[in-house]
Amino acid sequence: MLRPSFTRRPFGLAVVFAGAVAAACGDGVSLPRTAPGYYRLVSVNGQSLPYLSPPSIGAFVQITRGDLVLRPNGTFGHGIGGSVGFGFVVEGTYRLSARELVLEGTEPIDDVVARVSGDSIIFTSPDFAGQPMTFTYRRAQVGQHTMPSDRYRLSSINGRTEEPLVEYDTTIGNQRSVGQVLFDSLMFSDGVFFRRHRSESAIGYVDGDVSTVSSSEWTTWGAYESGPGWVVLQYYSPPPFSSIAPRDSLSIAGDTLVRRTALITGIKEDRYTRP
Repeated sequence: MLRPSFTRRPFGLAVVFAGAVAAACGDGVSLPRTAPGYYRLVSVNGQSLPYLSPPSIGAFVQITRGDLVLRPNGTFGHGIGGSVGFGFVVEGTYRLSARELVLEGTEPIDDVVARVSGDSIIFTSPDFAGQPMTFTYRRAQVGQHTMPSDRYRLSSINGRTEEPLVEYDTTIGNQRSVGQVLFDSLMFSDGVFFRRHRSESAIGYVDGDVSTVSSSEWTTWGAYESGPGWVVLQYYSPPPFSSIAPRDSLSIAGDTLVRRTALITGIKEDRYTRP
């Protein structure tokens, strides 16, 4: 699950937690009460985040964040942020079998034997050169002011509510550019993760005739932090060719999220509402 990869599914493997968990559980088959919870990646190979791979690895690997949630119902969510090959949240199930606690993702492959020491989960996975990489996760507290596990959709841009939403409409000389958003949604879960899914298009006109048409659709994941009246989205890996910043701040007004962006032409206000 934590093996660096440049494929679309970098975390699809089974993770086996042994050591202290097995010692605490004995030979039973029920999950230990202390297993469920939130764990955050604190170091890779003993290096605090952000982790940068040494030149000897043969490829550039950067890891900026990692989050693991073991839910009481036996499912888990896991995401790692960083360079190309990271940026996804994997869902799966976990179970206790004899002396092993197993996490099974969407495409389980090689098991990784790990140990749990106190409030930390530590395991090893090979890098591109076959050398071991040690990942240390530590139990953490989810913030008190978490977002409800629900979906928010973009419902207006600068007060415009007619769909598709017009993001910009500018004319310079005989050229006109129009940007539209077909949909843009935010899904929050576990008091930790979010997923953003967006579809947009751009149309160029010259002397009133269509000259160019382009469109894009993407999904991206990350972790969030929130407090009274605010939420900050921290993207694991912003979509390629997008203008998304790694951190995205929104204010909370009841059931509405508001993003205000300063542009040369003024303030652009995006509002997301719960359906």
